[in-house]
Amino acid sequence: ELEVIAADIQDDELNMTNFYGWSLREQGLARMTGEEDKTLMLMKVPDDDAAGSLRKALGAFEDQAVNIADLHSISVPGSGKRRKQFLIEADSGFNSLQMQLALRTLGSIGCNADLLGSWVDTAATTLVLDQSTV
Repeated sequence: ELEVIAADIQDDELNMTNFYGWSLREQGLARMTGEEDKTLMLMKVPDDDAAGSLRKALGAFEDQAVNIADLHSISVPGSGKRRKQFLIEADSGFNSLQMQLALRTLGSIGCNADLLGSWVDTAATTLVLDQSTV
């Protein structure tokens, strides 16, 4: 559980902010084995104002049959405009051939994808995602 630093600081009761915290129960993410079947990454598209730019980027995953299990848009801090980056959870290990081909395609169209973690999706998964709403 995350510690609340300051409560009730919003000025609009309909305003909601989601915070994500990741923690390791064990050292599982420190050593990828090649058996991973889940990946979490942060992706930026080269021109998120251009029509179809996100669809084109997500097409790289579709072309390699990599399922996007979860997708969230996040504002790019300090961008000065409504630039977005995307938190992506994919049903494929980072080192899998399909993921590497998708990442290669992303690079060729100017996207940047930063790995946040890759793990084996089992009941004993070492990655814990706690979502708290403030």
